[in-house]
Amino acid sequence: MPNPPVLALDFDGVLCDGLNEYFTVSAQVYRELCPNIGCTSNLEPFRDWFYRLRPVITHGWEMPLLLHGLLGGEDIQEMETAWPQVRARLLATTGWTAQELGQQVDGRRDAWIERDEAEWLSLHEFYAGVVTQVQGWLAGAPFQPVIVTTKQERFVQALWSGVGVTWPEAWLYGKTLAQPKTEILRALQRQYGVMGFVEDRWEALTAVPKVAELQDIPLFLATWGYNTPQQAQLASPWGIQPLTLAEFCDPTYPWCRSND
Repeated sequence: MPNPPVLALDFDGVLCDGLNEYFTVSAQVYRELCPNIGCTSNLEPFRDWFYRLRPVITHGWEMPLLLHGLLGGEDIQEMETAWPQVRARLLATTGWTAQELGQQVDGRRDAWIERDEAEWLSLHEFYAGVVTQVQGWLAGAPFQPVIVTTKQERFVQALWSGVGVTWPEAWLYGKTLAQPKTEILRALQRQYGVMGFVEDRWEALTAVPKVAELQDIPLFLATWGYNTPQQAQLASPWGIQPLTLAEFCDPTYPWCRSND
């Protein structure tokens, strides 16, 4: 029997809402990095700004840096429209590195899970209807759901276990691979064929058609995730299908259709 095609899914912002955890862990890491600032400052007033700017974040290590920019009075509009440049400037002025920040964020999560996994899990929430839909897919869909994420695999599996879902390790492509999502999609396309890629991050979606082998993959923007209304409006002209959460969780949604 031939292998079924795969439906590639991002995790954060598509399946799971981790905004509360992102902010909480980032605040803890930031207080460790800047004790003279973080411990004397109430970070809670920056939560809403942090949530608003979450779409600019590509990797978890950037989150404490985002908080640093907010506390330092960086221009919100510049952070929203030119985050890579702001990010580079903040790294230069603080002397921090992506590796250092990443180790701090992952270490904080590991320590929290070891100390009180239930408390850590409670900071996350799977989007309404997602768990039921995923369970149905895993039980016998005519395609294979696959997670392609920049999150550590162990964190993804802990979250699935918390809601009683056993996600096959073979179909989880995470941070430890250290590969761009386009490379993972290329490998999946060659071996199985990709019937769609559901992602909430605009930059990750628009990078796919730039790879010749991936130009025919249907792309779906998860409008309930970490993107902006402006990006949702741009989706159709880019050949990207804007997708609502209700459509994503509809068992009859026609995933095999094209984006025409």
